Amino acid sequence: MDKKKLGLVLGVVVGIILIASFCFYQYELKREYTIDDAKKLEPFYMHDTPESDESGMLTFNFQLGSHISNNKDKKLEYFVFNTKDKKFTELENSSFGLQYRFDLKKIAKDRIDKLIETGAGQYPYDPERFENLLKDEVANETIYLLVFPKGYALKHNLYSSSDSEFAEKNSFESISLSNDWYFDNPKNFCGGYTTVSEYVSSLVTQNLSAEDFAYLVTKVRSHVPRPVEIINAMPVETQISKRLEEDYFARGNFDSRKTMYIFPEFLNLATYSPEIDYLRTYSVSESEQEELKDKIDEWSQRIIDDKKKYEEQTDKLFLDENIQAVGKLNNTLFRFRINEDGEQSMELSVDKKNE
Repeated sequence: MDKKKLGLVLGVVVGIILIASFCFYQYELKREYTIDDAKKLEPFYMHDTPESDESGMLTFNFQLGSHISNNKDKKLEYFVFNTKDKKFTELENSSFGLQYRFDLKKIAKDRIDKLIETGAGQYPYDPERFENLLKDEVANETIYLLVFPKGYALKHNLYSSSDSEFAEKNSFESISLSNDWYFDNPKNFCGGYTTVSEYVSSLVTQNLSAEDFAYLVTKVRSHVPRPVEIINAMPVETQISKRLEEDYFARGNFDSRKTMYIFPEFLNLATYSPEIDYLRTYSVSESEQEELKDKIDEWSQRIIDDKKKYEEQTDKLFLDENIQAVGKLNNTLFRFRINEDGEQSMELSVDKKNE
């Protein structure tokens, strides 16, 4: 084949390709997508691990696939369906791509409201309750990713729909929120708390009335997060007597110290640091001395050690080493205490990692 014929063939081939491309472009330009057509496109995917911010919003960032042209984009609308609140939400188009913002505060508030409102007795002691609150609440929650032809959602009233079966059937992908890494992501804002769950819970508890907060602490008993401002403090010293060994009558007499904290708002129950007890004397009946002889040596040594510790801490106003001055604390936890005389109080501590 000479060069002239080859050039003619190539020209015909290029012409056919150009005509086919133009026809396909015109087809795509005028094409109207069905819901099944749109679903098959699987147009967007999750980009990076979701992060929560200072306001307690968990943000999912999505990106359009490279196969979604401007023309296709104009003909589509992108949604998620959350099985917990049962709502279709159109994705926001920002400079970061498509975004879905998920309010963790609402989840925490719903659970905390239930803790306040339900149950006549105290809840079981659970020091990890608020650490895992969000994980526990969304354990069975799923987010469905959806795409519809432009105007489909409005035409079919999806903005006000709660049809989870429709969402599941027409989604092209789903995200399970039971995956711990959404809440363990180190980029989540924790505000000084160990977990994002505690931080988000603190955003809710700081808006509770003093009465409701104190009631919540008496109900759940321990590790309730709430930021506070200490405006003053004072030492409290008492003498107490209590058994030194379970199932025996041997008793110890102690000097007991704690710090009482003063806040701008009285939280309905007096709040103290954890108590420190210093053994001063002990008494053991003759009938128990033989059985407790090893313990007696320990108690005698403790009296010596506690006397030294008491003297070293005499001038300390703040007995909790993590709280050494007045001011705002953003990672505090409250616990409920009731003594042998039936007096109720709260105990304040600072949330520290690895404790």
